[in-house]
Amino acid sequence: MSAIALAPESVVDRPSFMALGVKLLPILRLPSEEVEARGVAIYQSRLKPDLESSHDGRVVAIDVESEDFEVADTAVDAMCRLAARHPDAQVWIERIGCRAATVIR
Repeated sequence: MSAIALAPESVVDRPSFMALGVKLLPILRLPSEEVEARGVAIYQSRLKPDLESSHDGRVVAIDVESEDFEVADTAVDAMCRLAARHPDAQVWIERIGCRAATVIR
């Protein structure tokens, strides 16, 4: 899969969120499969054409309920900026123009 949905249990570096003055991500209210389906649909239908031409390689965080989004160089930055506007966001992360958001070695 090309991206991930994050719930507090999967946030590896919680102190970095706290240091940035952002509360931990809310617990997913939606099943992770639904967050994924909505996030992929929003990215593919609304965001991909515009973002890939101007933000290739950056990260987009999408609130799958409001469909608001934030683009940044890192997932943490994108999520923190989005959380500032939508503290209870149900977030889907995509790396713009890439097939994978993260490489695991």
